[in-house]
Amino acid sequence: MPSIPLNALLQGLLGASSLLIGALLGICWQPGRVFSAAIMAFGSGTLLAAIAFDITQPVFEAAGFAPILVGFTLGGTLFTVIINYVDDRGGFIRHPSSSRRFLYHHRQEETSEILDRITTWRCCTPSLPRRCKP
Repeated sequence: MPSIPLNALLQGLLGASSLLIGALLGICWQPGRVFSAAIMAFGSGTLLAAIAFDITQPVFEAAGFAPILVGFTLGGTLFTVIINYVDDRGGFIRHPSSSRRFLYHHRQEETSEILDRITTWRCCTPSLPRRCKP
């Protein structure tokens, strides 16, 4: 069995090797957007779960379930309120899909408004055909 310093060194090298492997993979292979998004979502979900388990266990043992329920409820509500506040002030444009959707709808509204204004011009309104008298 290796000594504690040697064991720490080996575990540190193993943990740090993921950076080298990831860098080599990134140089040799460019994953698609969907794959990258899935990997990032998995990683962030795993990190969030680890933090939640690390925090909730001591609180549950010390005070029970009520503080955890109140904390999660207040945290979720605060997150939703802040996200809606930011989005209402134009922050939704920070996401490419949201900005594309906004610009598409804005362009449609603007085009409809221009066409409505054009149809009120006398020269652009279709005139009724005059009856030809024989």
